Amino acid sequence: EANHGPNSMVFIGNRLWMTIGGNTGAGGAVNVPTEFGVREEQWLTAALLYMDPFKPGFDGNCYDEGQDPWGKDPGCDVHIWATGLRNAYDFVHHSNGMIYATD
Repeated sequence: EANHGPNSMVFIGNRLWMTIGGNTGAGGAVNVPTEFGVREEQWLTAALLYMDPFKPGFDGNCYDEGQDPWGKDPGCDVHIWATGLRNAYDFVHHSNGMIYATD
């Protein structure tokens, strides 16, 4: 069975960071029956996301048409830090300030 889904979750300060696996095996739409089903990638799949669950009014809403997924829309609670990660199972916040993920 496919296991590309929510994976690692880590708090860095007040921000919750989370990896979400891809819906596909190679980024394109799946046209044949597989364990992934017939699904395309979505805005918040195959990505490293961050959010501030302690922010007043936080309800976990996600990107929708007309909003900016790169964190510039104050109405969106979930933001994209990096995309194109097929199935980043884990990541680390290094002491040098960088975030490293496996894929």
